[in-house]
Amino acid sequence: MQGTPGDRPDITARTFRRFVALLSLAALGMVHRGLTAALPAGTDVEGHVARTEFAFHLLRHGRLDGWFPTFGSGYRLFAVYGPGLTIASGVVRLLTFGLVDTARSLAIVGALSVVLVPWAVAWLSRELGSSRTTAVIAGGLALFVSFPFGGGLAAIYQTGLIPQGLAVSIQVAALAGLLRVARTGSMRAMAGTAALVAGLLLLHPISLLVLLVVGPPLVLVVARPRSWGRVVRIGATGAWGAAMAGWWLLPAWHTRALRGGVSAWPTPPLPTRLAEIAHGRVLVPQAIAIAAGFALAALAGEAVRSPAARRRLAVPLVAMAYLVVAHLAAGHAWGPLELRIQFANRGLTLMAYLLLLPLAALVGEPIARRPERERIALAGAVVVVLAVALAPLLHGPGLDPDQVAPPPSADLAATARSLHRLVPPGGRQLLVDPSPFVDLGTDEAARWLAVASGRSTAHLYFPEATENPAAGFLPGRAISTDTPADSLGRLRRTGITHVVVTTPDPANKLADALGYREVAHHGSLAIYAVEPERDGPDVATLLQPDGDGLRPAGWSLAATLDHWDPERLDWSTRSALPTVVTAAVAGDPAWHLTVDGRAMAADTSGDGLVRFTLPAGVHRVELRFTGSRNDPVGIAISLVALAGATAVLGPWARTRAWAWARGRGGRRSGRRAHGG
Repeated sequence: MQGTPGDRPDITARTFRRFVALLSLAALGMVHRGLTAALPAGTDVEGHVARTEFAFHLLRHGRLDGWFPTFGSGYRLFAVYGPGLTIASGVVRLLTFGLVDTARSLAIVGALSVVLVPWAVAWLSRELGSSRTTAVIAGGLALFVSFPFGGGLAAIYQTGLIPQGLAVSIQVAALAGLLRVARTGSMRAMAGTAALVAGLLLLHPISLLVLLVVGPPLVLVVARPRSWGRVVRIGATGAWGAAMAGWWLLPAWHTRALRGGVSAWPTPPLPTRLAEIAHGRVLVPQAIAIAAGFALAALAGEAVRSPAARRRLAVPLVAMAYLVVAHLAAGHAWGPLELRIQFANRGLTLMAYLLLLPLAALVGEPIARRPERERIALAGAVVVVLAVALAPLLHGPGLDPDQVAPPPSADLAATARSLHRLVPPGGRQLLVDPSPFVDLGTDEAARWLAVASGRSTAHLYFPEATENPAAGFLPGRAISTDTPADSLGRLRRTGITHVVVTTPDPANKLADALGYREVAHHGSLAIYAVEPERDGPDVATLLQPDGDGLRPAGWSLAATLDHWDPERLDWSTRSALPTVVTAAVAGDPAWHLTVDGRAMAADTSGDGLVRFTLPAGVHRVELRFTGSRNDPVGIAISLVALAGATAVLGPWARTRAWAWARGRGGRRSGRRAHGG
């Protein structure tokens, strides 16, 4: 965290790279179970699999976004988080020639996100002015960071935050790039950092917001740009990255679908959080936390005497300030809900990396000043100690959770096969909250059923992405809390054709209930079909009368679903009277309705579904989602921005590749000549 003049003693660049590569191999050893898993552990993993599979379907048809039907009553797939995870998964599948499926590709992405951490943190440490020795040690210490709601092993394999886990390394690298832009003003640094900013936007925008808060004080205090021109270049780098992601950013900004309930975790009070860190229950093992506190105190003492130490102290102070402000914002309800809940958790991993830098410097800087042979031997010994200590220090479910998802029970697997056969395309199934005494194997049975059966679930997942979270079904209330009769109308309107319940409870509530008919039974699980209302259409038509009120005399509604895909529903209808009906899709301004070819108005029902008035008589009804059109302005902006980055980085990449090839060739020729 201080200047590195050329004559400063240190390990060589080649030794530096070798040591960081050794740490990456240690990281690979940490995640080898998750790397080879058919399905990695994590509560959100099945949701990522379903979203990525559907995204591949869209991309194969040249579409950059679309209506995603699998959870709740549907939502725009990329309206909140971009397609970064889909792109990463697609790259893995492309490099493996399609030999791995989507679930395994996500397992590889999750494992590689941990392997990249030493490189990213070592680079950040170098840009903050550390010696190569200190940077290597910082990269090794970063592997001990594990937080369920931020990054590391626990984020990936406990919570399933694969996008966040991958975004952490990109976030750190982008911060290092901004520091380099401030220090050098290089166009090449600007182009590379802009690409990282674009990747962060497409993968996990909240991580970019964290970077926008943490980056400016670090850049201005530590890098100290020498002119206002470089400050302008820093801003231009961010704008360049936003332009590269414009093909997604513009339509997402226009939609701004972050209106539902935020699926986040409560932030504890700051004293509680600090006590958890000090005791090694979150973030880092207790031994590392104590050592980091000691190093921070030592640096603070040195700063009293040394101006250089005061500058180095700015780095952990920025991290501590962020930690305090984020927790105060969450505790005192400052700012928008989705930000104050997310910021303290999602930025904590980056804060941990910054707070570990004084410890890395305390160990690394004395080693860097030793004679050449000693510093290489000592640095290598520290790297080996860090690699070996990973297993014993990172233990227990809080820091090193299981990496392989538990298999489903035989009953759940059989139920998935039956649902694939029983539920028609477009229909939905609902797993009512299972009995705690029934072991279904996986902790996320509802999402597992959706993926394994290939049939949508009415469970609402990722509520931020929908403008009408009420359209998602709350399974805890269906049948378990409400009576089966009270649940029936909502089930029909939401297009739930089949209900899955555990036996004997709550299945015993449906045994003699009107409107439910048992159609399959697999050990501890039973499947009930939801029957239509008298004089009403079948539930699978996805069109029902609105509300549960009494029908007028002479009322009847017949409907046939002639065509269904996620963004288009066509019906043939016959109604004795004008009837207010709901379609079983979540309300969204992009749904357009025509009746007999004439456009008609549609609004949103009380339970969040598309609602309209159907005239009496025989009609042809079409409902189409028009919000999936590619944005030509955004695409054009992205192409121009990418062309500029290619023009800047292309010659440098060719020069490096040519130099590497010539160096390899020269070494081979030399070896052949020597052997001859």
